[in-house]
Amino acid sequence: MAGNPRRCSTDTPTGGGEHQVPDAYTLNRACGMLAGIGVSPAMTELDSHANWPAFGENSTDLEHTGRSVEVYPYDTQLKARTLSIRHKAVAHDCPYTGRTTLCIAKNALHVDGMQTNLLPQWSLREAGKIVNDIAKQHLDEPSSDDHCIIDPVSNKKIHLELNGIFSGFRTRALTDEELDNIEDYDIFWLTPDTEEWDPNDPEIESREASLMSEDGNVRVLEPGELRPSMAEKAKLFAEI
Repeated sequence: MAGNPRRCSTDTPTGGGEHQVPDAYTLNRACGMLAGIGVSPAMTELDSHANWPAFGENSTDLEHTGRSVEVYPYDTQLKARTLSIRHKAVAHDCPYTGRTTLCIAKNALHVDGMQTNLLPQWSLREAGKIVNDIAKQHLDEPSSDDHCIIDPVSNKKIHLELNGIFSGFRTRALTDEELDNIEDYDIFWLTPDTEEWDPNDPEIESREASLMSEDGNVRVLEPGELRPSMAEKAKLFAEI
């Protein structure tokens, strides 16, 4: 498996890069979780407005990256918070099969006291996953692939459920046995297996804009402009 996660030692967090700034929404949503607003314990929720994965008490540290970021709230009268960037793991026990899958998120913010993890759909798709995040009740002919996260290479699925109107899946911290024998479990990457993540990289916006032509149609890209397909990207994170 590429980038096989293991138990790692910790480093002291230091200042983050110039562009690595989570948005105010991420902090405010995390503060809501800390206050117990709309919280269902041990959930990892999809959050399309968060620009950074954020994990709390119901997760396991795989590694402290030694980096941290300043997170600013909407209310300018409130102080910024310094959050460490860590590589995280959570366990998902499938309610239908009973099988345990270990889910890995690299470059996640750690928020002390937060019970519900926040996961941008963007991170999942960058990791090559298919994210069908429309609730089944909003579809005319729902199937088992709907309201589901799918790995197109292994066909592993994580079925989503609702916490109010938030889509997510139940997760927990790893047991010592799971952490010590992580290679014996199915691994599901929630983020790309990269050492850094910068949600404010200007290339992200320019790449999206480049896909549109001046007349408002999708532009045909030259071979050198093509990014890896979702399936090709997924292979990078699959077990070999």
